[in-house]
Amino acid sequence: MPEQPLDLRLAIPVAALWVGAWLAPLIAPRTVLVGALIAGLALVFGRRWLSGLAIVAVALFLVGVTSMSLRVIHLQAGPVSSWATEQRSVEITGVVTADPEFERRQSFGSGDQLQVRVELRAERVASAGDSVDVRSPVLVVGDGDGWEDIRFGETVSVSGSLRAAPETRPLAAFVFASNAPIVVGQSPALLRGAEAMRRGLRSAVAGTGSDAQGLLPALVVGDTSAMPPLLTADLRDSGLAHLTAVSGANVAIVVGVGLLAARWIGIRGYALVWVGLVLVGWFVLLARPQPSVLRAAVMGSIALVAIGVAGRTQAIRSLLASVVVLLLADPWLSRSWGFALSVAATAGLVLLARRWSGRLPERWPRPVREATAVACAAQVATLPLVVALSGQVAMLSVVANLLAAPAVAPATVLGAAAAAVSPVLPAVAHWLAWLGQWPSAWIATVAHRTATAPLATMPWPDGWAGGVIGFGCLVVAAALWRVGSGRRWWRPRRLLVLGLVAVVVLAILVVGPGRWPPRGWVLVACDIGQGDALVVNLE
Repeated sequence: MPEQPLDLRLAIPVAALWVGAWLAPLIAPRTVLVGALIAGLALVFGRRWLSGLAIVAVALFLVGVTSMSLRVIHLQAGPVSSWATEQRSVEITGVVTADPEFERRQSFGSGDQLQVRVELRAERVASAGDSVDVRSPVLVVGDGDGWEDIRFGETVSVSGSLRAAPETRPLAAFVFASNAPIVVGQSPALLRGAEAMRRGLRSAVAGTGSDAQGLLPALVVGDTSAMPPLLTADLRDSGLAHLTAVSGANVAIVVGVGLLAARWIGIRGYALVWVGLVLVGWFVLLARPQPSVLRAAVMGSIALVAIGVAGRTQAIRSLLASVVVLLLADPWLSRSWGFALSVAATAGLVLLARRWSGRLPERWPRPVREATAVACAAQVATLPLVVALSGQVAMLSVVANLLAAPAVAPATVLGAAAAAVSPVLPAVAHWLAWLGQWPSAWIATVAHRTATAPLATMPWPDGWAGGVIGFGCLVVAAALWRVGSGRRWWRPRRLLVLGLVAVVVLAILVVGPGRWPPRGWVLVACDIGQGDALVVNLE
């Protein structure tokens, strides 16, 4: 049965929802709500002049604007936000909602200092005799001493001063800590079990090489705490950094292998569905139940649909529906780079990979054709976002991903198995980690070799300018390819669109903002008429 033609009209209202949620924090929330109300009334009374698709798009745009504005109002309405404007000193008791992130920074006179950033869900805040119960997200920044043993899900108490957070961040305030945290409550039993597995995996890889020791936990659960700095840089320059972030591929590999094992032992029907749900839940706990991980679990399920029997039409509908559900559940995902990259990569796999695989030379082995198509589709779909975020293009990304691809699944499966058995069978976990170090070492070798190859990276403008230029280049390349393949792109209307795109791209290249500070900078002087400052690059 031939596959139905793609209908991408649903992408328009989904994009409208995304844009509405993204724009809302940039405008005063109450102004947004009044405007949304007026626009909603206009939509109700003027729907006779709009098509059904336009009505759905406008409605979802208003939903995105309204839901995000309500979130911003909720953050600003609490005492934490109001006290932050007064820069009060407070004592906060809250739950750790993300693993602490450590960074060494150089400071004059005191050498390297270990700094920490950790997200808390503040539950009680005390200041100057006032004490209130809240439920507000805050970001704690301070000296890293004392945070090394703090774990996800624990309740801690910390003192510090509040500072206002920008409205574009899902935070009620920043907290500049003045002391080490005090643990006042344990994490739930399920999270303690997941932490035991993570700790067991780190222990199991302790005797392997430094690259495998850091890379294997990163591949499995996104734990980059032991990653060597050189490997981190080379993964980025080779286009393999996505392997160390929890993604739908991790979920697809772990759940797919688990379901195959379940079928091998005779599990069928609805019992197999429950096995899959348990595996997804276990992986989410193991990799931390944060919004990015939950998004990865949903996108992993979409990836399984995309490569299954459902076909491109069903897969793209499922992807769009998942985006709508996730944005409605958490509008802040509209401002997440990881979420945008995940959606773009999945869309590229669904829309491009299978078609490109069929157009590659038939003399190539099928696995090679499919791997090449997947790598190229993901590279093309995420290019505007990647260059906007990193300010460079990994020229050997496709080659590096093709070389590393055969080792990703074995390393992930062996690492996940080592984590699962480590609390009860540490010797078996060490053996599995020993096996997993070899595919991990291969991935690290690919990263090192491709990152140090000539012309491995090409500088590119970052930010919005770089993203728009990258998108314009893709549009021009697609148009030229269609011209070369005999399609009728010479029609006046299409030539006009292509010309407009070229003009926009050229305008950005000529007058668009460049990267700041420039690469290789040593000293930056700032003079605004009311004082000046000098910044020295110590990296």
